[in-house]
Amino acid sequence: MTSTRSPEITQERRDDVAARLYALLPADIRAEDAAQGRALEAFIAVLAQGSAEIDRELDRFHDALFVETAPEDALTELGALVAAEPMNPLPQGAGWNARAFIANTIRYRRGKGTARVLAALAADITGEGAQAVEVFRRLVRLQHLADPRGDRPGLASLVDGETRARAGTAQDALPRVSDLRSISRAGGRGFVPSVGLHLLRPVVPVFAAPDTRGLDRDALPAVDVAALPPMQPWPVGEPPTQKAGYFQLASMPGEPIRLFNPDRRSDGDEATGGSVRPERMPDRLRRLPLHSETDALRRAHAKGEVGTPVAGQWFDPLNPAFTLFIRAKGQATFRQIPAREVLIANFDEAPAKRPVPERAYDWVRPGETVTSTGAAPISAAFDPVTGRLVLPAGVEADEVRVAFATGIGRPIGAGPHERNAPDVPFELVDGAGRTHFIRIVDGSRASEPEPGKAVRRVETLQQALADWSAHGDRPGTVGVIVLARSDRDARTANLTIKTHPGTELTLVAAQWRPQVARPGVPVEANRHGYLVRRERMFTLAAAIQVEPSRAPGTTPAEAEEIGTLTFDGIAFTGGIATAPHSVSALALRYCSIRVKPTRAALNVRPGQPISVTIEDSLVDNVRVWSSSKYGDARGSRLTLRRSIVGGTPEMSLHMKAPQADVTICDTTILGHVEVGTLDATNAIFAGSLKVIRHQVGCMRYSYSATAQALPKRFRCQPDLALQAARSEGRVSAAQAEAIALGLAPVFYDTDLCEPMVGVLHPLTDPGIRAGGEGDTEMGAFAPTGTPIRRANLTRALDSYLPFGAEAEIFDDSLSSSAMYWRHRP
Repeated sequence: MTSTRSPEITQERRDDVAARLYALLPADIRAEDAAQGRALEAFIAVLAQGSAEIDRELDRFHDALFVETAPEDALTELGALVAAEPMNPLPQGAGWNARAFIANTIRYRRGKGTARVLAALAADITGEGAQAVEVFRRLVRLQHLADPRGDRPGLASLVDGETRARAGTAQDALPRVSDLRSISRAGGRGFVPSVGLHLLRPVVPVFAAPDTRGLDRDALPAVDVAALPPMQPWPVGEPPTQKAGYFQLASMPGEPIRLFNPDRRSDGDEATGGSVRPERMPDRLRRLPLHSETDALRRAHAKGEVGTPVAGQWFDPLNPAFTLFIRAKGQATFRQIPAREVLIANFDEAPAKRPVPERAYDWVRPGETVTSTGAAPISAAFDPVTGRLVLPAGVEADEVRVAFATGIGRPIGAGPHERNAPDVPFELVDGAGRTHFIRIVDGSRASEPEPGKAVRRVETLQQALADWSAHGDRPGTVGVIVLARSDRDARTANLTIKTHPGTELTLVAAQWRPQVARPGVPVEANRHGYLVRRERMFTLAAAIQVEPSRAPGTTPAEAEEIGTLTFDGIAFTGGIATAPHSVSALALRYCSIRVKPTRAALNVRPGQPISVTIEDSLVDNVRVWSSSKYGDARGSRLTLRRSIVGGTPEMSLHMKAPQADVTICDTTILGHVEVGTLDATNAIFAGSLKVIRHQVGCMRYSYSATAQALPKRFRCQPDLALQAARSEGRVSAAQAEAIALGLAPVFYDTDLCEPMVGVLHPLTDPGIRAGGEGDTEMGAFAPTGTPIRRANLTRALDSYLPFGAEAEIFDDSLSSSAMYWRHRP
């Protein structure tokens, strides 16, 4: 194999090799050498360098023989050895694992040409939910006792209401006739040798239910459901008012949240030939299948039968589609609601009345003529399409928490997805002039004493901020407020955060892992614990006001000592506002800032140059003020990476920073923008764009609906399309307008509460979908490398398709407006 760069040999390894070589000498020679000044031992130490190098090369050689241990630069040769198709490079951080792909290649080769391998290949390359459908299985045919196919009737079934919802997807149940056209052409999905690869683009992060096996599910302590987000009151009526028993999952009042089925695929699904049952795929939940199963469970309970009497398993006991936990009024513990006690309902509109607490059933047993009757209790009515819940009449609850999954084009905004990264601290260790001040907010436990100590567990966020305000003012202090539960602070009054000069403060939704003393492992006094940034999301309903703890100095040195503030993994529904001279740097990671229309989501009043960084977040609007009332903002920097801004049509400007230097990378802005200077890469400006100082800055691989008064542009759209058209002849103004209109991006959804917000629709021109840097798409989803992944899949299929067969990729992802009609039988 090609020689790879070997790691440096440490002095510890040299000493170890020298000691082992020297120990091989007879004892009398070593004794004589010790008596004469250890010259021989020094000579052996010189030889040990060469021996250590030989050992290192042998270790490297043996590591390179196995894909699990081979160095990165040896993977190409291992891939060639097993004929793994080389893939086009993906953007950094896209999650592509070449090592796993090469390791799976032999498994692919063993099942080459089968639907199960094509589905696994598509899932591994694209990172999306994938199913392979052999077209001949959809053809209408006469049933035969030797090969019955109950899932493929001769006529479309209009009884169960599922036919329309599944049409055109991998679960399409419509009978088809043979077609001689290519599968890639419209209407040509009936060509017998063809295979359709159906992909689902959204990723599905999960708030996982706790393992309650062996526990009393009627009395679960609050600590067991700490990772699950609570529902908030659902304002109903006109004007919207809060009514008892009405709840919603969405952070923003009145908005829906779309529930998805957790990814429950397993290796055992390969036996189904590439087609996976819908209750195992990571797709949107629909009301009818869930209602059919819960209703059958209730009927069985009313009849005194045991077991699941339906074919589906949406509510698998070990991994259900969702689980409700209710803390009844006045109770301290939660009850896990069985699936049979959940009434699946349609809450697109609020019901005028709450449901009845039980449902009656009647049946006739085989061999009997008398009708039997029974009833099954109803503990909650829930809509998985909107994430809304209504309790039955006469039932009251203090708290409702839900284990569920939701979808998003990629991990962005607040949620349970993985947020750990090399550039954020995992372990909190004092040192180098930095002292940590840590508060763990956990509402299920009482506050610990001693407000001034370094690490303290408190009951509320207000207590943590009060401790920080009183004891965190020493320069060099790094404050970390860990929001350890997926809670919601429902206070609507302003919440003030004080910042101290020369300090850093971070509010992060994360799991807290303290240092644990173990036998034989020394305890480090300066190590406090660890932050695990996943499976937690904290919601703040209050308007956040950031203020300095004292008036700042007037000299530049004193201005530089202003503290910094970071938010990580938090959903805001009241917005964030900073007072002048409160922070020198403000950062948001994986945050969602949703506010009422016409209200500022992120309102920065600098007072002096400030740095604002927004990464992997969903923000309604951003304002960095330039008014002399708040000080001079010239020199301020606003940086957006991998984020989505806008979506509220009532706003005239979704980003306003007329004196700031703005840098935008891999970001989609759905609204209107006004900035001082602009540097943009892989950005989409769907609304108007005004750059005040357009003589500086640059736009690269970006789209802008505005064509004039912009910085210099490099490979931007619609510039490239207009240049190509003009190279073929004269283009009139009307033709130029038509070309520009044809380049306008088409999104699945533009509302920030929808799963497919900002995701480019296949109808979007390839100049946008594959016009970004490195042939990826423009906008917030450029890091996924979706067009490159799809091209890689198309390229790899040639090696796995049977002779004469043809495959086509179908995107089964749907917007919420398209799904609206599929929810209706």
